[in-house]
Amino acid sequence: MNTLARGVVGPDGAPLRYAPHDFRRIFATDAVSTGLPGHIAAKLLGHNDLSTTQTYVNPRESHQMGEDLR
Repeated sequence: MNTLARGVVGPDGAPLRYAPHDFRRIFATDAVSTGLPGHIAAKLLGHNDLSTTQTYVNPRESHQMGEDLR
């Protein structure tokens, strides 16, 4: 994973390191923020419970997931 992100640096110039779950979080946040319903994102991530998916989503987007279920 870190080979894919080679050359990506933080504000201090230090290389950023990523774990596989970081990419799951990025996917979940991007999917919900661009309009994918939360329950579908949960299924794509293999989660049985929407609350599990909500832990992956950036907090600014997690409110949208709750609205999707109404």
